[in-house]
Amino acid sequence: MDKLLRRLDTPFMRFLLVGGVNTALGYLVTLLLHYGLHLNVQLAQVLNFVICFPIAYTLQSLFAFGVPWSWKRLLLYPLSNIPSLLIQLLVTTVAVEWLGLPAYAAYLLSYIIAIPVMFVVVRYLVGAKKNKTD
Repeated sequence: MDKLLRRLDTPFMRFLLVGGVNTALGYLVTLLLHYGLHLNVQLAQVLNFVICFPIAYTLQSLFAFGVPWSWKRLLLYPLSNIPSLLIQLLVTTVAVEWLGLPAYAAYLLSYIIAIPVMFVVVRYLVGAKKNKTD
């Protein structure tokens, strides 16, 4: 059992766990913005990006990669999420406007598709300089 737990305690598994928390939070915020404030699907996603990135950075830095929190990395973190945001906007737009999916399904689909891309990008920007000081 101990060996299994050690195998599960990897940066990728922690990234998935933290990513799940970030995704759930982002999904809820996006739904509240879209359905609660009646914002269009794209604006809701962009505002979610702005609102949630400090939380996402903190969780990824401290828990997923075990890297000390820093202002420099916090300010760089949105750059790591631009590929995800663009993928999410594209998927959501296609799903809602072309395929006729409801917004809640399109948002969920857009998050799922962006996960593999984000692991690589976030690992590089958040975890790459672990031994250097900022």
